[in-house]
Amino acid sequence: MGMWQGDIGSVCLDDPPPVSPGPPCHGLVYQPSTGTAGSGMPSSQGTITAFDPPLGLGTPSHVTFVLNPDQSYSLAIGSTETDALHFTPACLTAQGAHPSCDDLAQQIAVFYTNRPGFGAGVACTTATDGGCDCLNPTMRVTADQGTWSLNGDMLRFTLSSALTPGRPTEIGFCNRGAELQMTTSPGSSLMGFGPATMTLTPMLP
Repeated sequence: MGMWQGDIGSVCLDDPPPVSPGPPCHGLVYQPSTGTAGSGMPSSQGTITAFDPPLGLGTPSHVTFVLNPDQSYSLAIGSTETDALHFTPACLTAQGAHPSCDDLAQQIAVFYTNRPGFGAGVACTTATDGGCDCLNPTMRVTADQGTWSLNGDMLRFTLSSALTPGRPTEIGFCNRGAELQMTTSPGSSLMGFGPATMTLTPMLP
């Protein structure tokens, strides 16, 4: 029991492939601006109203595991991911907008204003076809909670969310005083990450 954490040097979680990007153009809908620039001329910047880039779980960078005496637990996995995206000229101008690649990067960041970890640091450059090539980094935390129990030499976790509702995950463990080593059993994963091996250390209260 207790609060445990691991950093990128002690956590080995395989990254599943990204999900399908959906419609062509990564679901981008770039609307032309209805306002004017400082010169009084129509602004070319416009606004992104829809965006659906490919998104995997990323590369884990930090894990926090809290095992409570009442056999409840909470788990949080921090991860990072950088996706390379290409937008053809047709993707950018389909709605009548004519953004530059700098405009595109800025509006992706604006689109993600209310989603911390998304859109920060996105950079777009002019592609050979006249469209834009972008690097879209994301940082996020996948979190869940549920109940835990002992099953022989395995810890059994039952997640409470829709990720794997009611489906237990069994993890082999070895408590070495200042370290807790945990490894998923074959076919198991932690919130989609897996196979998983973690060496966790106690967190200060």
